[in-house]
Amino acid sequence: GSRGERMRLNSTGLGIGTTTPESWSGYADDLVISGTAQSGLTINSQNSTKSVIHFADGTSGTAAYMGFLDYDHASNYLAIGANGAEKLRITSNGTTGIGLTDPGEKLAIAGNLELRNDDADGYVWWHDPGSGSFSAGIDYSASSNFVFSNAQGLDSPVMTIQRADGKVAINKASTTEFLEVHGAI
Repeated sequence: GSRGERMRLNSTGLGIGTTTPESWSGYADDLVISGTAQSGLTINSQNSTKSVIHFADGTSGTAAYMGFLDYDHASNYLAIGANGAEKLRITSNGTTGIGLTDPGEKLAIAGNLELRNDDADGYVWWHDPGSGSFSAGIDYSASSNFVFSNAQGLDSPVMTIQRADGKVAINKASTTEFLEVHGAI
């Protein structure tokens, strides 16, 4: 086959598969890997070691690894770090920990959780893949209420907390009382 130029080092950076690494973003043109189809990078380490990429601010202490990607081959987990410490871990069985190194569920978070939605309305719901619909949900609307619902949907609330006055309705969509229960107690 052809033995043309495969790599070029110039004053800007190193290009693999390109002769002009300076054509890419100035933030990321020190090493550019380019191809006409798929391109990739492989870091090969032994089974009991780590493969690591560090984002350094200096050469000693945590400055040498202020941000990092760390794959541990012995335990088969991927860690992502910021500010010199691990912040997220994906374990070998697929659990993800934010602020945790030993998540016990698919997603485990140490600390508070903030959910945002640009239109100020949001919901969290649990999906039943067997039926193709949701089985329970929590809905918040900036213009109305905080609603807990069951499998019948958000139009059939189990409990509603009214945004305007904090009044609670159980098995009802709204109330004029501080607490109102519709049905038997």
